[in-house]
Amino acid sequence: MALLVALVLVALLSSCSDSPKYLDMLPDDAITLVRLDVKQMTEQSNFEKGGLKDKMLKLVAEDNMPAEAKKQIEKVVKDPAELGIDLRVPMMVSVTADQEVTLFAEMHNADKLKDFIKGLNAENSKKLTEKDGFTYYYANRAMIAFNDDVFCFGAAESQTEQEAIDKMKDLFSGKVTKMKDRKDVQKLLASDGIAQMLIFGEALGSLPMAKQMTEMMPKGVNMKDASFLLNLSSQKGKASLSYEVITDSKEWKDYIAKSDEMVKPIDANYLEYISKDGFALMANCAGEKLLNYLQDSGMLNIMDGEQENIIKPFLSSLDGNIVVGIDKIDENSAKPSFVMYAKTKNDSFSKLANENFGTMGEVGYKDNTTYIIMSNTEKPMTPTKNGFSKGDVKGSLYCYVNFDLFKPVINMSSGMDAIIIKSVYDVFSTAELYYLGEGKCELTVSMRDSNKYPLEKISDYIVSEMK
Repeated sequence: MALLVALVLVALLSSCSDSPKYLDMLPDDAITLVRLDVKQMTEQSNFEKGGLKDKMLKLVAEDNMPAEAKKQIEKVVKDPAELGIDLRVPMMVSVTADQEVTLFAEMHNADKLKDFIKGLNAENSKKLTEKDGFTYYYANRAMIAFNDDVFCFGAAESQTEQEAIDKMKDLFSGKVTKMKDRKDVQKLLASDGIAQMLIFGEALGSLPMAKQMTEMMPKGVNMKDASFLLNLSSQKGKASLSYEVITDSKEWKDYIAKSDEMVKPIDANYLEYISKDGFALMANCAGEKLLNYLQDSGMLNIMDGEQENIIKPFLSSLDGNIVVGIDKIDENSAKPSFVMYAKTKNDSFSKLANENFGTMGEVGYKDNTTYIIMSNTEKPMTPTKNGFSKGDVKGSLYCYVNFDLFKPVINMSSGMDAIIIKSVYDVFSTAELYYLGEGKCELTVSMRDSNKYPLEKISDYIVSEMK
């Protein structure tokens, strides 16, 4: 397994080229595309200077493999261009509805790849076939095919060898597909993160919850009329994952616009009462519009009567910021210190909350504000230490976690739970999730070590595990 990891990492360091030459080959029946900028990945992993390259060479030298195979692998580790595949141009993975997975990359030198394959095993020379304008190699129900411009790898679990050959023959036939001309694919290709995933709406139709998701949406809004783009990017000490809905459908655009009417950019109300030392959840809601949506979509029907009796009066009175915070967890009782503030039109919800939560803390209403305080230290309407300000918060829905909150939980846990919690605590500092409107949201995670890229930390871990 370690050797396999080594070979994959070597492949990521092939020589660079100007543009993808495989775009005309992307299957028109793909339902998911994954794009990987391996140039960024390898640069951020600090492969050359971080010790991983030396560890790989040591691993290869100690492996009990044929001498010629060892020679070929060592040559590629020392100079990845010797592999012949150029993966500094982003590579692409396509997935079809039939679960056919194909990886596309650009070639640097076809002869070098042939020499590498032949050198790994003497039998490979017999299996390496040149025909119909491309070279292919089939083994262990997997197919490698390439010409001077493009490299393809396809898993062939459900295919015979001849079916796998026919598929590659079709890909290398020279016919031009239309996939690259799609608006959503163009946006994928223009992305600047280290990895992207474009999911076409058709792909979600096979999910178990697809029918339920469709029923919750307004009439005329169909999953197949939208695509969903995820983009992973990183910098030193931080990684971000963005999400965006891409559509030309009027029904989808109206649906997103109507959803955006339910939440507005968070204003400054109550932010100073919520500490950045723990957990925070914030939104600026038009409660009546949200309630009408829940009723029209039928979502209220899946709630039990007790839940509905709380949700309805709450949303009917909500008209602005609602903020929730947990700033500490008691190490002895494991109870969190909880506060909530909401801009409300009247005291109807505070009365209801007092009936349900009054014994657990202080519930009140003042100046169109409903508050719930479950804390021995926090006082109503009082700024807290290290509180939020308007500049700290993004979007109309905002969720924040400071992982220092979980430090007491480590001591309260045992076994694997304690190991997992401590691992998360040791690596991560904060996380933020926010909705920006227009069908866009973003998750950003900050690391305690702000001097290294996330991939560099992963590389350090691999080095530590490679004995």
